[in-house]
Amino acid sequence: DLSLAANAVDSAVSDLSLAANAVASALSNFSLASDDVASALSDFFLASDAVASAVWDLSLAANAVASAVWDLSLASNAVAAAVSDLSLAANAVASAVSDFFLASDAVASAVSDFFLASDAVASAVSDFF
Repeated sequence: DLSLAANAVDSAVSDLSLAANAVASALSNFSLASDDVASALSDFFLASDAVASAVWDLSLAANAVASAVWDLSLASNAVAAAVSDLSLAANAVASAVSDFFLASDAVASAVSDFFLASDAVASAVSDFF
């Protein structure tokens, strides 16, 4: 009977050892799975950081484009102002040329009037003598 009891105890200890090994294996598998989950989460966060960095770079590029468009607009306004100033200067030159020709016409008319008057004076002097 004692031998049977010892065999039963030995069998129970063996079963308990097998159960403990199964628990240890399950815990090891759980630890491996949690490592896989942690690795997947780490990869996810690295990818989300890369996406955020790409979005930031895209935002900086969009700001650079907007700044270039603004600078182009300012340059365009400066060119338009210069063209307007050039047009005003051309109008002033045209007006001065017109005034010069009007003045030269007035001088020519005065010279013509002078010669007509001198002809009249000469004719009156001739008629007198």
